[in-house]
Amino acid sequence: MEKEKIARFSSIFLINLGIKGLIDLIIAPFLVIQFDYPTCFCLLMIIYILVGIISIYIYDSGKKDILFVESLKEAMNKHEKFLEYNRLVRLIVKKSKGKKKRPLLILLLSFKNPGLAVIFMRKGTFLYNGFTSWVVFYFFLVNIFIMNLYFMIVLYTGFSVWKLLGSIF
Repeated sequence: MEKEKIARFSSIFLINLGIKGLIDLIIAPFLVIQFDYPTCFCLLMIIYILVGIISIYIYDSGKKDILFVESLKEAMNKHEKFLEYNRLVRLIVKKSKGKKKRPLLILLLSFKNPGLAVIFMRKGTFLYNGFTSWVVFYFFLVNIFIMNLYFMIVLYTGFSVWKLLGSIF
């Protein structure tokens, strides 16, 4: 792995986190205030489906491992050793060895962008072939549903605490 690839991954990952932050911190509370929770849930489902599909399309059309997921899969399958300067990747590979621990990695990727989990779940490496099966697409939708359900609970709790503090002061 080259340092240039790590730098490219970092910049793309920060853009991904920025989009997620924009949706979670600005758009979602605005939707809750303007509409109700079920409507916000449905709108966020649509937004995250679009973000995930666009992420996968951009990733596959570039045919470059800009998110470093293909290299990670290849290294996990070959049980490769990583260079010293990349401790985070070594930790991920070390903690995710074996088929039983991979769902944890997939779940962690899903909360950042469900498209990353789809890229990780695809069979093979460096194929750039989109949604490879209905199972992967179904998993993508279920991940978005679970992520949004969790986030709606967080939003409801936050707004409830805000109302409680407003009534106290």
